[in-house]
This record gives sequence, C-alpha cells and structure tokens, in this order.
Amino acid sequence: MLRELESFCRERRSLFYPKTDLPLPDAVLRGLGAAAARDAPRYVAAAADVCRRLFGVEPAEVRPLGESGTFHALCRARLADGRSVVARFNALGRRGRDFLLHLDAWAAGLLRGAGLPALTVYNVDLSRTQCPYDVEVIEEARGASLRTFDADEERTLALLPALGSFVARMHKVRTHGFGLFDVRPLALGEDGRNVGGSCASWRDYVVRRLETHVERCAALGAVRKEEARRIFAAFAAAEDLLADVQPCLLHGDLGSHNVFVDGEEVTALIDWEDCLSGDPAFDVAFWATFHPDRRHRAFLDGYRRERPLSADFGRRFWLYYLRVALSKTVLRHRLGVADALGRAPASLRIQKGLERFEASEPLAA
Repeated sequence: MLRELESFCRERRSLFYPKTDLPLPDAVLRGLGAAAARDAPRYVAAAADVCRRLFGVEPAEVRPLGESGTFHALCRARLADGRSVVARFNALGRRGRDFLLHLDAWAAGLLRGAGLPALTVYNVDLSRTQCPYDVEVIEEARGASLRTFDADEERTLALLPALGSFVARMHKVRTHGFGLFDVRPLALGEDGRNVGGSCASWRDYVVRRLETHVERCAALGAVRKEEARRIFAAFAAAEDLLADVQPCLLHGDLGSHNVFVDGEEVTALIDWEDCLSGDPAFDVAFWATFHPDRRHRAFLDGYRRERPLSADFGRRFWLYYLRVALSKTVLRHRLGVADALGRAPASLRIQKGLERFEASEPLAA
C-alpha cells in the first residue's frame, strides 16, 4: 500500500482542484451518479455489514442517501440506539484507494480544538478485507443542508452570518505548508501535527494548472484571447498578495451542500477531502462563487464578528474569485452541467472576477 500512497500523493501535488483536474475521461465523471444509483443495493448491503461489524448489532435500517458526493456513494444507517450514521464508499475504487477519507477525522480534531462542532468519525477502512470498498463511517450531520433553503432568500440571508462566523473561527486554526494537504502522515498512522500543505508556496498552489484552465475556457468560448492575456497579467501583478500569506485551515469547498444548520447555527461542515492550507480569503471567495453578490454582505457581517478583514482583502477576494471561476467553468463542462434557463452563463463569473480585480473593487461594507 505504501507504493500506492506515494503515487496518490504525487498525483495530488499536481492538482489545483481535484474534481476539475483528475485525469479521468469526462464520460466517467458524468456517469458516477448513475453508477452509484445502479449499484445502490451493493452499497446498502456493504453498509449493513460494516455497521454490524463496527457496532455489534444489526442496524435498524439502511438506505441510500438521496444524493451522493462526486466521488462517493453514500448510505444512511439507523442504529438500534437511535443514532444515524453515514457510510461513505469510494466510487472510484478501480483507480486506487481513497486516502482522503482520513481527512474528516483529522479536521474534526482541529475544529473541536477551536471550539467548533464537528462530526464523529467511527471508522475508516481502506484494507478492502472485510468490505470490497474503501469506507468511512461517520456521524450524520444534525439539521439540514443550507442548500435546502436556497430558494428562500430571507431564510438564507438570516443564516449566512452564522456561517461567516463559523468560517472565521475556523480560519484562526493555523497550519503549515500550502495547498492541498499531504495525507501520508494520516494514512501511515502518524501524528496529525505532521500534516501540512503539499506545495512550497501559496503562489505555487494558486497558479497550479492556471494555464491549462485558461486554455480550456478559451476552447469552450468562455474566455476571449484578449481576456486570457489579462488573466495572466492579473496573476503576475498579484505576486505581492500571493507571497504574503500566513496559512490557516481552509475547507476548500464551502458550497451550501456541505454546510448543515439547525435553523440558527451551523451544526457541521462536511466533506473535508478538498481542505487545504492557505489564505483565508480563498475560502471566502470560493464560497462566494456559489452565491449572488447580494448575499456577500450577510456572510461578511458574521465573518467580521470573529476575524477582521485585511486592508487588501478586496483584491485578494476578486483574484481568488477569478481563479475559482476558471476552475469551475472547466468542471461544469466536464460534468456536462448546463446553465439554468433564464440565468446568465455561470462562466461570466470569470469576467466579473477579472474586471473587479483590475478595478481593485472593494466588497460591500
């Protein structure tokens, strides 16, 4: 397994956003959801068996979750004592073991150390000796995902300050190194304090695959030649921003589907496979690419209660917004995600990020 781990980490060091950059045929990415649904009975049986072995009793109920992660099949098991747990199975097992399943428990320890709620991870097993899949068994998050309220603007705006406050407290957790975390210490059972970013500098991470993403966006018609030149100029002009970073814990995928709330407070952030070490403004910008501008202030109001924004936060924000928009545009194409009817193309976030960075536009106070 050691050789497989080294190969896994070597590939991971070459990626910006794994969901965008993994060297898989687009057809495989697009078919993962259908494959998980087709194989649901096998995952349910495996989840029941894993829970039986882990908890020593027959689970009262096991069923597939209504949705799965990009690279995982998910089952919910209700135990006899009333607890609910989620079994996460590696849906890409043929590519190799899912060493990232170790990150949830590690991140949970850091969150608890910062006084934040975190889910209990009951077990991670990559041996494939008692279950044919790599599997993690984790406590089910309490409440509902923030995405549940996306169509209710008033409710969403009321909840965003709590999320901003949670994220700001998380950003007080200092880390070392930059970029996606090197999971070798966790996979080898070593001290979690040895876990750090796999890049030598923050700039090294941020510009990773930048040229490829710009070229792909240009081929899709999302970026014009003149805009591509301006994009590269923007990152060249940001050398000072990218050099002056004190790294902290970033979630790396702060979409509403990964945020659980109980109606007032955040109860959990789930799915830490994309977590990284770097500039807190990156996490905020990543979150913002999921939301219209009118929601930014509510999030930032909560954030500032716990952590001040730097004087150059606006420039950082729009640079990272641009970077994430490029990556997401490639990902949406790879997954075959179409723009919603009646809405502007999602790829226009690229132009928005570029123009506002060039204008050094601040965020709403």
